[in-house]
Amino acid sequence: MKKSALLLLLFLGMNSSVHAANALISLSDDSALMRFNLWVGGQSFGRSEAGIGFLFNDSKSYMLEGAFHVIDEVGTKVPGLVFGLGAKAYGGTSPDADVVALGVGGSFNYSIPGANRVFIGLDAYGAPPIVTGLDVNWFWEWAAVIGYKVLQDQADVYIGYREYGATLKGDGGVERFDSTPRLGIRIMF
Repeated sequence: MKKSALLLLLFLGMNSSVHAANALISLSDDSALMRFNLWVGGQSFGRSEAGIGFLFNDSKSYMLEGAFHVIDEVGTKVPGLVFGLGAKAYGGTSPDADVVALGVGGSFNYSIPGANRVFIGLDAYGAPPIVTGLDVNWFWEWAAVIGYKVLQDQADVYIGYREYGATLKGDGGVERFDSTPRLGIRIMF
């Protein structure tokens, strides 16, 4: 936990041109995910976002992630559709496997026309064997959510499903570091 706090402080101090930030807390019956993201630049062609996250659950699985993305609204033909591309570095452990991985992927959020406070979102990241290590061959993370913007551009609530998983070396079994329905909040500041 001390390492997580140190990494968070490094992110906070790494760039003096930070424009904004958001914090996310996502909970299920047996796990918690906390993320902190900083917008570190860009306006004309989208914004760049760097973040750190930490997941833990009651089956003694832990996952630390660092992320970098470029995010922007897609265009005028589909207002409210925000798309992002980027990469995440993962390091984690569970009772059955340890993982390091570099995943690439993306996300989208869409504010539904006529109900612009309601949104849907999906994100997915994958890491093939060339960029994974320790006990895993393939690693993935994906999530789907539906939410409501309680305070426009300041606070969201959402429900959804998130999974962190991997295929294991050797027997080729599957390890799910976390795979649960979730309730979450995101605060922008």
